[in-house]
Amino acid sequence: MAMNMALKRARKAQRRKQIVAQKRRTEALDAGLPARVLRAAEAPIQHCWLSADLFELGIGTVILARGVTRHHLAVGIFLLDVFCLGIKDAMFKSLEGDELV
Repeated sequence: MAMNMALKRARKAQRRKQIVAQKRRTEALDAGLPARVLRAAEAPIQHCWLSADLFELGIGTVILARGVTRHHLAVGIFLLDVFCLGIKDAMFKSLEGDELV
């Protein structure tokens, strides 16, 4: 009888450890770059800038700033090759509104 009770407790403890480990993995993913980019994609666009000669030179930058308010923005910067490759490089950063301008 005591042996069965000890096995039940050990199994229950193992299940708890698995649940806690899964929660930690989920929290780590929520704080990562992909999760931040997905959250930013839901916010409205505040600013969008293109290089003036993007289509003449065939290469240039696009800066896209999204945010619910103008004070805290998520900014994506893209290097575009309009003649051949499309997006060559991309960068994502969270900025305060006065840092962007």
